[in-house]
Amino acid sequence: PLAPEEAAAAPVFFYTLFPDGAADFSLMIPETGARVDFTVISRADIHDVTVGGEGVALFDLERLSFPLTIRNARPGDRFVPLGMTGHQKVKDFFINRKVPWHLRRCCPVVVSGGKIAWLAGFRMADPVKITPDTTRILKAELVGPPASGR
Repeated sequence: PLAPEEAAAAPVFFYTLFPDGAADFSLMIPETGARVDFTVISRADIHDVTVGGEGVALFDLERLSFPLTIRNARPGDRFVPLGMTGHQKVKDFFINRKVPWHLRRCCPVVVSGGKIAWLAGFRMADPVKITPDTTRILKAELVGPPASGR
């Protein structure tokens, strides 16, 4: 649980995106000063699948469940970080990487089908990564905080 002063200072946000499926879209999150840009692209348009990173996520469009939601992290959140097979608490993920609290509280969390797909600016989830069989990709790019804390 957050200390009372931390809870009071934490911005709370919740956005629902793409009720009818993915499309090119930019979402400004005024609570954090960040923007997330989404672009639907073909696998043929990506020659280097390693372009994804902390500020960019490349999702296999067929592995996502719509609508997506973007919200702040909640106590007890868990996800499967890219490259891992087991779940990890989001809090532990941040602590292990020594992410300052002020960046944790503003990190947009992209949720697909009730599961975390991306801690924007930090790490996407393994189950939604692109594979050799991927044909369509949803590219998400974080612009602005908390990416400045990478």
